[in-house]
Order: sequence, then structure tokens, then C-alpha cells
Amino acid sequence: LEAQPSVASRFARFPILITIALVAVICAFTLIDFAPILTTTTTDVAPCFLNSHLHMLTSSQSEDGEEIEGEEAVEAVACPEGDGVACPVGGVCEGGKLIACSSSNFEVSEDGTRCLPTKSTNDTIGVIRGILEEWTIEDQCGSAPSETLPVFPYADLQTAKPGVLGEWTLERGLLDEDFVIEYFDDGAFVGLPENHGVQYPVGCRLSNALKQLMAFAGTGIISMIIAIAKFSLVGLQAYPLGSLIGLIAVLFVYRRQEQHRKRKSVMRAVAEARQFSYERLMEDPSQSHVVLHIRDEIAMTMHPNSRKSRNELNYQIWPHVVTDIKCDNRVRKTIKILEGKQREVWQWIAAPSANKGKVVKIE
Repeated sequence: LEAQPSVASRFARFPILITIALVAVICAFTLIDFAPILTTTTTDVAPCFLNSHLHMLTSSQSEDGEEIEGEEAVEAVACPEGDGVACPVGGVCEGGKLIACSSSNFEVSEDGTRCLPTKSTNDTIGVIRGILEEWTIEDQCGSAPSETLPVFPYADLQTAKPGVLGEWTLERGLLDEDFVIEYFDDGAFVGLPENHGVQYPVGCRLSNALKQLMAFAGTGIISMIIAIAKFSLVGLQAYPLGSLIGLIAVLFVYRRQEQHRKRKSVMRAVAEARQFSYERLMEDPSQSHVVLHIRDEIAMTMHPNSRKSRNELNYQIWPHVVTDIKCDNRVRKTIKILEGKQREVWQWIAAPSANKGKVVKIE
């Protein structure tokens, strides 16, 4: 029989296994940490660019010795077959490398892969951005805000900063910065990028929010009216008899409401005019007062600036007042001849009333 390993020898192997596992974990993390560096160092190589300096190249020859002119000159092979890539926008490539930029406003990047704006170009773009921000704030805060940012004549920018923009054309630089450039019959127009966050003043933001809220409310009301009109028209076409009956019912209810409102208004005016008449009579109980004089005094007091309202009181309100006072035994009603004409006169003959000075309110 073979001897079996003892328990002690089995446990003696554990430290070795643990050590091997720790070394493996450390190596794995080390490779992970160095992977980006290794990747960067291996990919940080400029590609081979195809020749593109057409403005410097009038003709060229292919490998077969044939003459190549115009745009086909771009295809002159300067890179291994299948490895060449197009020259960066605005660049001049020769011998597989980006050797220059087509505009003096740009320069070759340090890695030789693209054309970047020069420092002076970036400064000038900053000046344009500042002017456009100022003009955009004035435009958006001075009127109803638009969904898109406004554009302004490039000639106005040149006038605003003649020392910086007088003779400088920035179409390439502005396009690289996503500025909006539009051309019309009267010249080029420039605007801020669509994703540019303009910092509007607090007052401007509140004003624009209020304008948008009012516009939304107005649009909502108009839309509701149109929807109700369309719904009514559809209902009238689908159910003409029912719609006619419903319309008659609505008109009937509306007429009853108007009659009730007008009756309450007349009752309120009658109560006020009657109270005024009592107060006028009780001021001097020893004297008789011509009824027409009381009426005219009340009309001028209640409606001093409206002839229409005075006529309404004289011919619609006052007859009710006369009817009420004729039934009141506290007032003596007689007829007197004044200036050759019969006049109805009133006189207070009762003790002073406790309601003097109070106006009866009709709810």
C-alpha cells in the first residue's frame, strides 16, 4: 500500500498557492494600468496622406509615365497602395505628410494630422463671438424671442472692429467653430453656433418667459375656440334635429338669465331712487316738493355725466318709484298749480323714520 500524504503536508502547500495567486493578480493589474500607455504609443503615428496641393501642382506623372492633370493629380501615389488617406480639410499634403495649411489663418498641429487655427485666428474668433453674443442678447431681449439664434451682416462686424476684421475673411475659421454662415443677395451673414449657450440677463429671461407664457395662453384659447367650433359643426351635421333643440335650449336659458339680471338691476336702481326721495322729503317736512324736481335732482346726482343713464332712470326706473310712494301713507300727495301748470307735489307728514340715510340693497 502506498503511503498517503499527511494532513500537515497538505496544509504546507497553501502558502505557496496563495503566493502564486497574488503574483498573478498583481501582474494582471499592472498590464491593465499600462495598456492605455502601450496603446497610445503604438497609435500616435500620423497616417500617410495623399497629395492634395492642387494649387501648387499643374501636372504630374503616374507610374506609367502618363501625364495627369486637374483633380486626377490628387491620385498621384505617394503612399503604399491601400494605405493612403485623404488630406485633412484645408491642408497641403505632399510625400504622404501634411506639410502646410492652405490659409495663413491656420497652422499644422504638433502631431501633423490636422490644421488648427493660429493664436491670432483664435483671438479674432473670440472677438467675433463676443460681438455676436452682445448683439444676440439685444435682439432676443428687445423683441419676442425666436427659436433659432439670429444672424447679422458680416459687414457690420467689420465696421464694429475695423482694426481686427477690416480685411480678414474668416469663413474657414468660423465654419470650424460651427458658426452659422448664410449668404444672401446683400452679402454674408454670421450667427453664433446653434448649441452656443448665451448667458441672458435675469430680467431678459423673466421677460422672455412671460412673453412665451402669454403667447402659449393666447394660442391655447384660440385653439380651444376652434376645437369647439369644429365639434359643434360636426355635431350639427351628424345630428341636425338634436343640435337644433340644444341650440334653442341654450338660447332660452341665456334669455332667462339676462331677464333675471336686468330685473335685479332695475329693482336695485328703484330702491336707491326711492330711498333718495324719502331722504329729500324728510330733510324739510314743512315744505311740499314737486315730484318732477325730485326726479331730476336724483337723475343728476346718480348720473351726472351720462344722459343715456338719466333717460333710463326717468322713463324706466322712476315710474316704479312713483307707484311705491303713492301707496305710502307717510307721504301726502296733492296737486298744485305752479306757473299755470298742474304739478304733483309730495310732502312728508310722518315722524322722522329710523331708516333715514339707509339705502335698501337688493341682492
